[in-house]
Amino acid sequence: MRTASFVVLVLTLLISNNSAVAMTNEGLYKWCKPYADRAFSDETQDDVLCKAYIIGAFEYAGGLCFTMKEAAKTDANQAYTRSFFGVSKDANINALIQAYVNKMKNEPEKWKYAPNAALREVFTELAPCK
Repeated sequence: MRTASFVVLVLTLLISNNSAVAMTNEGLYKWCKPYADRAFSDETQDDVLCKAYIIGAFEYAGGLCFTMKEAAKTDANQAYTRSFFGVSKDANINALIQAYVNKMKNEPEKWKYAPNAALREVFTELAPCK
């Protein structure tokens, strides 16, 4: 039941926040940096949005790792795709958020791009799909 409440809250926040439509690394960094600076204490709407965005991307990548497991055993292309896009479910979300914040702090030239590539890099570095 708690998960359903969280999903409803996130959807409500996303619908009411127009900046979620075209997310950039800059936008996600600005949501996540204060959250990471406060030791991941949920205090603001942006904290919830940061966490929800990262968790959503992580769950999607984790699903790829799981669903492609058997196909990757017999097909090299599937194995590559799985290792490139998939992540292990054994990752700490706060560690992923901190790594993303650190990466974006050091790469402001990537702020105008969508966060998918940067998140994939962080995820596969900290939680590779095996």
